[in-house]
Amino acid sequence: MFGYTANSELRKSPYSASANAFTATITGNANGQVTITMSAATTANIRAGRYLYDVLVTSSGGNKIRAVEGIVNVLPGVTRT
Repeated sequence: MFGYTANSELRKSPYSASANAFTATITGNANGQVTITMSAATTANIRAGRYLYDVLVTSSGGNKIRAVEGIVNVLPGVTRT
């Protein structure tokens, strides 16, 4: 996985103009492991609902592979302090 980069976004639908970006890092060059994270500041602004995400891996030659995709259900908190 040397020379590869990864990008990942969370969107309400594939056609949504706005997206919340994950930080995508290739953490296992030998085995192709990718780690995605999202900051607390970003997650604080995501409303409850169903979202789509994917992880796009790009080679140094520009070839793109959608390595992972799925659905995320964001649930509202219920505990009040």
